[in-house]
Amino acid sequence: MFWEREKDAHNSLVSDAITRDKFEYILSNFHIVDNAALNQQDKFAKLRPLFEHLNKKFLELAPHEQDHSVDEAMVPYYGRHGCKQYIHGKPIRYGYKLGAVLRPSWV
Repeated sequence: MFWEREKDAHNSLVSDAITRDKFEYILSNFHIVDNAALNQQDKFAKLRPLFEHLNKKFLELAPHEQDHSVDEAMVPYYGRHGCKQYIHGKPIRYGYKLGAVLRPSWV
């Protein structure tokens, strides 16, 4: 996507810094956890350490205010994954359901 020629998808900062082939090579060899020690019951086992680290940092760095609005958001995904959800009657029927937080100072 960063290496696309169309203006709406091209990112010169990324494409000037690294070639697409080098990026794909690094991405294909990037591992956060040891595959031999994975919990087979956890569908997000490969990403669990990243989730835990991000949650910890979000709690440390996010200012704590009294009023928050919480909403659900669907991220469209049509591939195969056990955590993908189907919600009948929604504009985006297949995907991942996420929680979104809005603080009053962001409005």
